[in-house]
Amino acid sequence: MPVAKKKLTGRQALVQVLRTCTSCSAVAEEGARKCASCGAALKPMKTKELCAEAVAIAPGLKGKTPEATMAATLAVSNKRGGEFVRTAPGEYDLRERHGRRRARAAS
Repeated sequence: MPVAKKKLTGRQALVQVLRTCTSCSAVAEEGARKCASCGAALKPMKTKELCAEAVAIAPGLKGKTPEATMAATLAVSNKRGGEFVRTAPGEYDLRERHGRRRARAAS
């Protein structure tokens, strides 16, 4: 009996895109800052580019505006200490590459 492929969620697609090397298209291991194949640095991506690539690899996403939904996922995940971190306005990366978030100083 053939095994059906599991569909990617929007969050899983975003993580996969951020782990993929732009130079050689190899998927890096968790927490890696450089591609194991070509040695290129894995860099943060702009929200528009990131969401467009994620929609391309996860075509089963429902809704009229999946890009807007994923952009909201990035923003909420950043605020809650989730798996994404905003590195610059409109630019996100995986939190695993940036270490733990610093605790706020007591007032």
